[in-house]
Amino acid sequence: MKTSHELWDQAVREYLTANDGESVEIIFPTFTRYIGDLAGKVVVDYGCGNGRYARMLEAMGAGQVIGVDMSHTMITAAIAADPASRVQYYELPDNRLAPLSDGSVDIVVANMVFMMSPSKSELIQSFSEIQRVLKPGGKLIYCITHPAFIDKDAYDCRRAFEDDGFHYLKEGYRYRFILKGEHDEDIDGGFYDYHYTLTTYIQTTIDAGFTLLVFEELTYPDEIIVKHAIREEFLEFPQSIVVVSSKGL
Repeated sequence: MKTSHELWDQAVREYLTANDGESVEIIFPTFTRYIGDLAGKVVVDYGCGNGRYARMLEAMGAGQVIGVDMSHTMITAAIAADPASRVQYYELPDNRLAPLSDGSVDIVVANMVFMMSPSKSELIQSFSEIQRVLKPGGKLIYCITHPAFIDKDAYDCRRAFEDDGFHYLKEGYRYRFILKGEHDEDIDGGFYDYHYTLTTYIQTTIDAGFTLLVFEELTYPDEIIVKHAIREEFLEFPQSIVVVSSKGL
């Protein structure tokens, strides 16, 4: 069986053509609201993808931005997107942040990354590595698909389940993540996410040594609803969750 990073590398060629509206219009602005002043700060975009948010962080005045991703294709795309950018990119096929020393980072952001962990042990390792590189008082800000509603479609994506269907308490359950294109067509790169309960995400955060500061269930702002003519069926539940935590407070 292919590893998680091999599956992601295979899938991203399709996803690079997709319009990731939720991240750009909802998640990134939410992250930015909680980040605060970036002057002189070292920021890591954990699972940076094509570097879109990493470059935004650079433009917002961060002292140093580091983008890491397990996909060679994504890192190549990120570098090619803006060769003049000062963002430092690293291809890291496992969960370790080997190039970074202990206590060297002010802020880590992770957008829709932790669902890619095929086991709890890998999820725990990710949080442990992030905790290691953060300075005391440093922030971890992450977004995950709302685990209670992954069986429901969104206006820009859907999830496909195996024959036995979705069971909230069945952790480690693998499901297909499929984006929707401009004309509502499936953009399916054959990639899988993995389901964990909300308790697992929050307890893993706490067990790694973080103090919870903010828990926000994200919904569509009115202007986005109008812009994309989002149907009522997609407005009845939160699509994702943003968690803000700090190290050692």
